[in-house]
Amino acid sequence: MLAFAIHYILMVSSSYYDFLQGPPIPAEAAAQITPLPSN
Repeated sequence: MLAFAIHYILMVSSSYYDFLQGPPIPAEAAAQITPLPSN
């Protein structure tokens, strides 16, 4: 449980840090990183 809490905090902190670094990732780049399942 503690490990999960630490992992969650680190994940949120890194996401917030990336948000402070610059604008959000473009839709094209996001699609390449996490491709949506084809219909």
